Amino acid sequence: MDKAHAKGLYVFFDGVFGHHKGNVKPSPSGLLPAGESNPVSYPESLAFYKEVATWWVKELGIDGWRLDQAYQVPVEYWQEIRSAVEQTSQSVTYKNAEGENVHPLGYMVAEIWNNESTITGTGYGSDDQPALCSAFDFPMRYRVLETFAVNESGVGGRGGDWLSEDGSSQRLPGARSAKPDAGKP
Repeated sequence: MDKAHAKGLYVFFDGVFGHHKGNVKPSPSGLLPAGESNPVSYPESLAFYKEVATWWVKELGIDGWRLDQAYQVPVEYWQEIRSAVEQTSQSVTYKNAEGENVHPLGYMVAEIWNNESTITGTGYGSDDQPALCSAFDFPMRYRVLETFAVNESGVGGRGGDWLSEDGSSQRLPGARSAKPDAGKP
């Protein structure tokens, strides 16, 4: 971890906070998630996932989480987990590439395989009660790749307007940038 940070890299762990398979190891204090394995129950599992999310920030100084199938966790619980991660990040420091002591980002990015309105509704929360920092917009990624790859060769018959095919020609309210401002989420 220290070597990655010293090279200017941010380190994110892959978090699965909405489902699990097989035997789940207890959190450092002995908590376990509640309910079925896919998805787990909330709010009963909240304490377990908050502890797991913050423990890795404290122990290793990770900069954030890439969250698998984030739509499985109700947005109000993402708000609590994000808040805990951000608070914990402010209590931890590491040396960056310039040799300065900095805090981990505390950044949380979602994997939600759906369109912008679903991503906003299940991941971002509201402007006054934000949940996750950003999300991978996979449908847009596929439209961008296909538009440029296919149309560059002159086949495909799709123009740039296809990029907004999901019915949205602009960013939805509450959507956030994938890049943190000045090192802060």
